[in-house]
Order: sequence, then C-alpha cells, then structure tokens
Amino acid sequence: MKKLFLTALMAVSIFAATQAYASISLSWNVQGSYNDDYAIIVGSLADGQTAYDGTNAVWSQQVAFTGNSNFSETAGSIDISSNSFVAGHRWFLLVQDNWSRDSGYLYDFSIDDNGTVYTAAGLPMYIPDLSSRYAYIDMPGGNPVVPEPATMALLSTGLLGLFGLRRKNS
Repeated sequence: MKKLFLTALMAVSIFAATQAYASISLSWNVQGSYNDDYAIIVGSLADGQTAYDGTNAVWSQQVAFTGNSNFSETAGSIDISSNSFVAGHRWFLLVQDNWSRDSGYLYDFSIDDNGTVYTAAGLPMYIPDLSSRYAYIDMPGGNPVVPEPATMALLSTGLLGLFGLRRKNS
C-alpha cells in the first residue's frame, strides 16, 4: 500500500511540475491591397519604456516581410512562452508600409496567455502609404517565468518518492 501511495504521489508531483509553464502566443492580422508590401515587427519594450523607438526593445522579431508588391493579407502567430519579457512588459507591433500604392489596416494584435486574451486598443488601425503604425499591449506582471515554490515542492516530493522506492527495492 505504501508503495502504491508513493508511486501515485510521485506521478502527481511530476505532472503538476510539468504544468507550471503556461502557453503564451502572440498573433496579428494585417490587410492591405494586392499592390502593397509591409514589414511587421513584434517585440517587448525595456522597463519603463512606453513607445518603440527602434533601439529600446529587450526582444524583437520581424515576423513578416512581403518584399514585393503582391501583399494582400498576412496573419500569423508565434509562441512566446519561453520569452522572459512577457509578464509586466509593454509589447508592440510595428507595421511599415513600404510601397506607395495603397494603404492597409491592422485588424488584430493580441496575446493569448493560456486562455486569457489581451488585445491592443484602437483596432482596426488605418495604415497610410509609406508610413509606420504601432499597436501596444500592456501585460500584467503576474505570470512568473521561473517555477513557483509550490511547484518546486511538488517536484521535490516526487523525486523523494522515487528515491524512496529505489532505496526500498535495492
């Protein structure tokens, strides 16, 4: 009976420890005309920064660039779960219209934090020819990137259970 209890405790502890990290994704949707091209950059601003200036991002990534005049729509998402700059930071999406044919719209910029969705205000946003537009999302500072003490305690209990079983069987 004791062996069954220790095995169950170990399984629950390891399962709980692996569930500590949330899935966090960032998504966007930009639409323009057939005769336009755009560059789209997403990122997280340094502490205390309110607007992206090209140098003050602690993390950024170009997520789309059409590079030609055949742009009509780009939508997508990236996983930012492993990024340590999610909680408590201001996230931005920069859309640059690089072609002087037609204008476009930013329809969606959102972050899904394990089922809780944060969306940028002021959308849809008009993007005039040869210009840049920014959208921002302020993330609350709640979700820790490192495991919580309770998670570490559960993992430790599971490892102690494994050690106890191994020692008893040897």
